[in-house]
Amino acid sequence: MSAVVSIETPSAVFILTDGAIYTPQNVLLDVRRKVAFSQKVPVAVATRGNQGVGDYAAKLIIDAVERMGFDAAMVSLGEVAHKFGGADRLTEVEATIAGISETHGPRRLVFRTDVDPVLLTHPGLASSCATSPDGPSEMGINASVTELGRII
Repeated sequence: MSAVVSIETPSAVFILTDGAIYTPQNVLLDVRRKVAFSQKVPVAVATRGNQGVGDYAAKLIIDAVERMGFDAAMVSLGEVAHKFGGADRLTEVEATIAGISETHGPRRLVFRTDVDPVLLTHPGLASSCATSPDGPSEMGINASVTELGRII
């Protein structure tokens, strides 16, 4: 199981994760950081699911925010999110993106490839998710989901 808990406040976004890296058979392989962050701008990305895909997605997201700014990068990601649908169980990934929106201040957005349609969403002020043998699932803290196009 892998877990991410994130909370958005008026002054900051907090992300808490476990550090366990598992095989699809739930065998512990390693314990390490699951949050990537920029050395240049205030953005961090926590991932669950396939770690290789998650690491790659986090790098692309952080690079985009560094080049374009948070809001423009999130709009761009929202426009192409649907292309990541249909991922098989072994390549599913979820990314929790925390950054400082030029429009909204501290902001937390979520991108999941295990849902249809795949959208970049703002799941409210707090959420908690876990990955189990059945795939990613909510753990109970969740506010209303708003599509990115409605918030930026």
